[in-house]
This record gives sequence, structure tokens and C-alpha cells, in this order.
Amino acid sequence: MPDDAPISKPGRERLRGFAFVWVLNFLHAGLSLSWALYLDGGPLYRLADISFRFIGLTQFVYVLPLLITAHRKGRKDFISTAVLAACVTFLLSAPCMLLPPIE
Repeated sequence: MPDDAPISKPGRERLRGFAFVWVLNFLHAGLSLSWALYLDGGPLYRLADISFRFIGLTQFVYVLPLLITAHRKGRKDFISTAVLAACVTFLLSAPCMLLPPIE
């Protein structure tokens, strides 16, 4: 296969699934951190801290609707890599769940 060959449709769908979830994760992390820095204490500060430290679990708030929509459209390659990206995020963020809360 030549180097300048276009990416096949299943390959493009897989790349989209992985990239879509990771872009959403970076947005989630950025918003959680900026919210925590802006609040700097108070009851909502804890919510921002929990949202960031447990990103592996809270990502399912936006990943599940994404997967349901992709399933209805029949995008199996997109779903498989979106689930893979969500699992990788969960595994990479699991050590953060053991950290003590920021005081």
C-alpha cells in the first residue's frame, strides 16, 4: 500500500471514534480545572475536584449518549474505538482516584 493512499472508510471511522472521545475528555478536563481554579473553595469547588479526579467515571455522562447515537446510525467501527478510548481514559485516570482531595 503506497504511503499517500487515502485512509479507508473503516479506518477513518475508527480514527474519528478515538479522536472524538479524546477531544471531549480534554474539554472535560479543561473545564473542570478552570472551574476549580475559578471557584477556589466553596461547595462547588468539591464538585469540580471530583469531576476532574474521577474523569474516567464521569466521562460516561457524555460517552454513553454518543455511543447510543452511533449505534442507531450503524457506525460499528466508530463505537469500537470510542469504547476503547473511554477504557484507556479510565485506566489512565484510575490512579488519580486514589489521591486525597485537594484542600
